[in-house]
Amino acid sequence: MKTIYPQHPIITTVDGRHQTVVPAVVRQQFSIRAGDQIAWATCRGVIEFILLPQGRWQDFRGAGRDLDLLADRIAHRQQERDRDCLS
Repeated sequence: MKTIYPQHPIITTVDGRHQTVVPAVVRQQFSIRAGDQIAWATCRGVIEFILLPQGRWQDFRGAGRDLDLLADRIAHRQQERDRDCLS
């Protein structure tokens, strides 16, 4: 998936504790709630964040006990980023 950059980006500030706010429009669009986890990645000087799935996996408790689904997802995203960076 190609990243699409908005014409007028939303700007936030990093505070003294190195924290920032996820803008309301982004929280609403992606249903981000307190406690959700975000993975940070970089490619060619661009920082992107990936919202990690949360509650959905709880429905399948025990089904993938021996699988590391998060590591698989992160590896898959790295392959996508590498492919995107090469094009």
